[in-house]
Amino acid sequence: MKKKLTGYFCLLVILIGSVAFTQFVDQPPVEVPTIPEEELEIPVDQLVTVAKSLDLGTAIVSIERDKGLFGGEKGTYTFKFENGAEVQLDSKTGEVLKSKEGKKQDEQIMKLLSMTGVSLEDTLKTVMEVFQENKLESAKLQADEIGNPIYLFIFEDLTVEVDATSGEIINPPVEIPSVPENEQMPEQIEETPEETPIDENELIFPENPGNF
Repeated sequence: MKKKLTGYFCLLVILIGSVAFTQFVDQPPVEVPTIPEEELEIPVDQLVTVAKSLDLGTAIVSIERDKGLFGGEKGTYTFKFENGAEVQLDSKTGEVLKSKEGKKQDEQIMKLLSMTGVSLEDTLKTVMEVFQENKLESAKLQADEIGNPIYLFIFEDLTVEVDATSGEIINPPVEIPSVPENEQMPEQIEETPEETPIDENELIFPENPGNF
């Protein structure tokens, strides 16, 4: 009797184990989504705010995505000010990694800054809104062929030039969407003033009585 019970018990254990193993094997693997590294980076305009808060200078004149060994990305940006000061920030955390105080102002940079009408950081926001799908590699203040100040933005596959006095994008030309013909504003019809009827019995005097 004990042998039969033991046999039944062993058979029951085998059946339960086989069912559990089948369910475990048939269960599809759980995929854990991965976040691309580039999506973890802090937007460049926010890093500019961090750099400005350090009070190393009054105006940022260049932004550079740092390159590592064999041209690979280091995951950092270096910001330079008009007085030669520099700061390197981690592009994912915004942490200050290196900083250098400025010692001497560049005369050419100061001359260009005196002619600018918009800052590099304000222009950066506009350019990033227009060219959202591009990854910024560098941005700097420089002179064009005739000595006027421009901001040069270099992306992975695009170069943008901006007039530093007006903030207008010079190159590439940016198309402004036109209003479709069926949505054009209706023409305004000028209303002519109503003429006052003249009473035949009313006496009309000449404007210049000396003609009589």
